[in-house]
Amino acid sequence: MTRWQLPYSYKNIGLALTAMAILALIGTKIFWDERPEGLKLALNIVLVLGMLIISLAKEKVEDELMQSLRTQSYRWAFVTGVVYALVQPWITVGVSSLLGSSEHATEMGAFQLLFFMLFVQLLSFWNLKRTA
Repeated sequence: MTRWQLPYSYKNIGLALTAMAILALIGTKIFWDERPEGLKLALNIVLVLGMLIISLAKEKVEDELMQSLRTQSYRWAFVTGVVYALVQPWITVGVSSLLGSSEHATEMGAFQLLFFMLFVQLLSFWNLKRTA
């Protein structure tokens, strides 16, 4: 895994890309009645790319403990991602039924799953670092 890691300075690049994409997604949602689908897709890609860069960037002190915590956070993200992918369509159907909606969007997009897994990985890595 250490061969694939980026230098620590890339963490700031990832944070900037992620923040820019989130702000742009919120801004386009507020100020445009209908966002162009291409713009939404591009911003989603920038968001996931920024989170991936943060995930792959080394810490200031990248020792064996950090490598172990990173591995645990990836494992946790994978397991929760699989559970999420299996359970989320059923929750969507249940909520749609409760609200009386006849449309059930049960198919999950790649962005939704990747965002969820990267979010869980970053959150769990941060939490593991904080408590270690």
